[in-house]
Amino acid sequence: MNTDQLVARTGWVRQWSQEIEDCADTDLTARADGDLSLEERGVILEHARRVGAEALVAQELQTLRPLAEIVGGVTEPKLKADLYTLAFTLVRADENVTGAERIYLAQLAHQLGLDAAAAARLENEAAAHIDAEAGKAP
Repeated sequence: MNTDQLVARTGWVRQWSQEIEDCADTDLTARADGDLSLEERGVILEHARRVGAEALVAQELQTLRPLAEIVGGVTEPKLKADLYTLAFTLVRADENVTGAERIYLAQLAHQLGLDAAAAARLENEAAAHIDAEAGKAP
């Protein structure tokens, strides 16, 4: 599966750009703790509204998709790494990865065919980048 096919399959990702950072909290990561709160839903829809994708994202939020369906067929190693890094970055946004989020990340790594060492390396790289950016903030 290539990037275009993944975008079509997930339905809510319009492009790999700033919009991804703003909207990607949908099925792939916002439910990482097992639930999508009203607050998370509101934030997701607000970001989607800004990029003109509110209706599409709202529809996608109504559809529960198994993780295997979302990432099934992803074969490109860079895309696998990007998806895992994106998920880790989003669940770490509040600086705490909960037990449920850790389970989700383990399931995602498994579905993507990433071994524990690869997942740890991606998390360490993402965490270092996040921490470096946080150090730049005023």
